[in-house]
Amino acid sequence: MKRAFLPVIFFFAVTVGLSAIDLSVGGRVGVSASFLFGSYSEELSTWLTEQGAGHVAPQLYPSVQASLFCRLGLSRRFALQADVAFGPVGGALLASKGFDLLIGVSANELSLPLLAILLLDIPVGTLSVFAGPFAAAVIGKPILVQNDGLVRSESGLAPEAISGGLVAGAGFQFSAGPGWVIADLRYTHRFLSLIDTGSAGTALTPLGATLTAGYMVPIISGRAGR
Repeated sequence: MKRAFLPVIFFFAVTVGLSAIDLSVGGRVGVSASFLFGSYSEELSTWLTEQGAGHVAPQLYPSVQASLFCRLGLSRRFALQADVAFGPVGGALLASKGFDLLIGVSANELSLPLLAILLLDIPVGTLSVFAGPFAAAVIGKPILVQNDGLVRSESGLAPEAISGGLVAGAGFQFSAGPGWVIADLRYTHRFLSLIDTGSAGTALTPLGATLTAGYMVPIISGRAGR
């Protein structure tokens, strides 16, 4: 007899659980800017100086990023969000004053951030503050570019199987139609290299900022959305 009630108990638990949460999905597109960081960048800078460059300056690498995400609202103030984002990352160093050369590295990256979000209601919408880890993988090979103004050359680098770090930022959303228009600014701090360190011990860890906008629609509206 007890087993006969298990499906009923399971259905009741799922129904109560779904009535207490929000589930929304959405997409975002935006612009990103990253720059080189870590021992790989330091080694390149040292090499350029040794070649005779009087000045070595980091150069931002602009790109476009797109993502899909799923947000689970646990209350009016707290939510969890999983993203699937794709876009190029990288950076460059520009040597000048005695030895002119641009050295840049870029890679197409698929990243998977998992964010904890604090939601704050304001009269015109909702502010959000978020942070969390992300894992990433390079699609294809990272590309090393050298350009002295006359000759440009490219070569491939060996990628790491997995990269990652931390994401933090803030956003804003307001109701529009069946869902919400959203925008956010996030900072990405990478701890794991994009390229295979090998025996040389180098590491490429681009840092970056991304500004995106998009739209989110509810799939399940529970107590968190009331």
